[in-house]
Amino acid sequence: MLLSISTIANKWHSYLSYYQIIAITQSDRKIFAANENGLFACQLSDQSFETYSRVEGLSDSGISTICWSTSAGGTLIGYSNGNLDLLVGDKIHNLPDIKLKGGIAKKSITKILCEGDFAWLSCDFGIVKINLKKWEIAETWIIGAEASTIAVRELAMDAQYFWAATDAGIFKADRSNPNLQDYHNWILQSQIPVIQRSFNSISVINNQVYTSDTDGKSSMFNGLIWQNVYQEIPGIRKINASASSLIIFCDNQIVLIKQNNKTTISNYGSLIQVSSTIHPSDALYTNTGELWIGDHTFGLIHCTPDGRYISTNPSSPANNNASRLTISGTNLYVATASEENESAAVPAEIHRLKEQNWFSINEYTANDLAGLTNITGVTPSPTNAEHFWATTKGSGLLEFNGTEKIKAYNSNNSTLESYNGSCKTGGLKIDGAGNLWITNPSVKHQLHVIKPDGALKSLSYPGIDNQFVTAGELLITKTDTKWIIVNNSDLFALHTGSTIDNTTDDQYRKTTVRSKFSNSETTIIKGYNQLNALCEDHDDYLWIGTENGVVLYSNPEALFGNNDFYGIQPSVDLGDGLYHPLLDNLTVTAIAVDGGNRKWFGTANSGVFLYSADGSKLIEHFYSGNSPLFSDHINSIAINSQSGEIFFATERGIISWTGDATEAGNGFQNLYVWPNPVRESYFGDVTIDGLTAESTVKITDITGNLVFKTKSNGGRAIWDGKRRDGQRVNTGVYLIFCSDRNGDQSRVLKLLFIH
Repeated sequence: MLLSISTIANKWHSYLSYYQIIAITQSDRKIFAANENGLFACQLSDQSFETYSRVEGLSDSGISTICWSTSAGGTLIGYSNGNLDLLVGDKIHNLPDIKLKGGIAKKSITKILCEGDFAWLSCDFGIVKINLKKWEIAETWIIGAEASTIAVRELAMDAQYFWAATDAGIFKADRSNPNLQDYHNWILQSQIPVIQRSFNSISVINNQVYTSDTDGKSSMFNGLIWQNVYQEIPGIRKINASASSLIIFCDNQIVLIKQNNKTTISNYGSLIQVSSTIHPSDALYTNTGELWIGDHTFGLIHCTPDGRYISTNPSSPANNNASRLTISGTNLYVATASEENESAAVPAEIHRLKEQNWFSINEYTANDLAGLTNITGVTPSPTNAEHFWATTKGSGLLEFNGTEKIKAYNSNNSTLESYNGSCKTGGLKIDGAGNLWITNPSVKHQLHVIKPDGALKSLSYPGIDNQFVTAGELLITKTDTKWIIVNNSDLFALHTGSTIDNTTDDQYRKTTVRSKFSNSETTIIKGYNQLNALCEDHDDYLWIGTENGVVLYSNPEALFGNNDFYGIQPSVDLGDGLYHPLLDNLTVTAIAVDGGNRKWFGTANSGVFLYSADGSKLIEHFYSGNSPLFSDHINSIAINSQSGEIFFATERGIISWTGDATEAGNGFQNLYVWPNPVRESYFGDVTIDGLTAESTVKITDITGNLVFKTKSNGGRAIWDGKRRDGQRVNTGVYLIFCSDRNGDQSRVLKLLFIH
């Protein structure tokens, strides 16, 4: 299978982290560095970057190893599910045979060894030999006793033998033997102290074999005997050979051994704080003798001959943690705590995309974040993108200015309260008057306000006033009603009266969430136990994502009345006249509304869906099988209303899709078409932006013949550059006639199209 990168990267854009390196390799001109979800190439001449992920055509996520092949002229990419890619220039060749092979439980490719026209894959079940010229599997070697599968962690070779580090010991086989598929030809090395140890690496240098085991010990075979070596170096994780040097990896350091000289690297100089520990995962020497290190925290590090350490990474988040997305203007903020694993202690961190550059705020950039954990949400000031707040699982409320934390609000210095020593904050929103509202679960006063002047106020209402109740996600609607998810299963609504300080005229009510469907023959009432997302659309409707689809309230303020409060499950129109509840039986984890009032739904295991404004028609369904999505589990969705870019936070990182809807304007004063002119080399969509909602757009040639007609989604209309018969239009000037929904406003644009 052959894929061209240029044909894949169209509307999709990857925002993966290119730190957390797991493996590096080199060609004559480039260093390649990979993490689990992508890789990048650093040009040695000018240190420019090329990035690769599923968006750019990689066949999979879950990279486990990489290796450069001189014969193939490209980089082999192994995956944890057995898939295999070969990246040559801008072409990607895929070999999915191992991935598709049945009867094998674990298929991860743990290491790749290349020589000549062949590559050998160390796998969870044995060794696979690849013919690079024919791009096919040549042989499979199952080397365990009685032809049993054993995990081969790494394969090395000298002039005579293959050496395999496995979970069952070290094996060797004569390279000249034509039948290495027979396990009898693989000899377990019984002279190694503690033969049955599990080994994780093996390398050959100067006719000596070095290996390391999972107990952190290393051994060496000198051609005659095996012996323990480097016992003075604690916690050895693996040993590499590169350019006549041994590179020994330990938990927080690298030991370099060259001509009996030993050098230890335990920090990266001024790149990181002195107190920070390094996490090296791979390293190599280039042909010019310069050291490059792949670090699982700090990315790709270049060690210059004069002893300096240079970070050489593309602009990206510090890692792929992304649980909650927030957009303000063109700024994207990413909260990183795991919401699935309540007990996980993720170091306090926020990623921010600003003017297409990433900045990560963490203990390495802000000293006073050290020791804090689990940031669950970010809310920026509507007037100053540099000023924002963050909720946490136990450290109260954090306030930031740019990359600096300027204050932490907790039970010691604010109205926030703690339970069992933990000051947890959940929902966080700013109302139209500039008041910041915070939920503070499992305490007496679970709702707090920071006023524009900095004054704090705590509020308590029946239904959210004791330790057995958890007030969580918060939404403030256009009517200034606060909607709060309680205990993950109920809704609490509050409409404050004349002032925040006077609660006597407040309206509030707590309710279960139920939907009702009724026709002349039947009535269906459903209850919901897991509320995951709240969203208000352009019609002031309230949408709720649940464990069983979506609930819609078209008149949410009716909750404050005395009648039963039911929502509906919108029905998808399949043309059969039957009732089909929207996303029935799917767990909806995220909801967002685009400029055309259409609904984007993220799910727990089925990717993302785009539906029409009323939810009746499916427009798009993206999942990992038909798109570059890194995972089908969607944590959060955020939309840049100006550009129409939709961001998806998956469990494996952030990816976006350029949508065809933007925020509608009030007139045509900002109307423009892009690109203009359309060059003969451009084959993408032509966008008309700055429209009012549901504008009519007609495109004609200069003589008045109608070429295309559509209605805008919010403030954007899309044309594919083709006539109504599907053919690309001829070179010429085209007129774009735009009129608003009522025909009260109109404007004409000119577009030069070059065939």
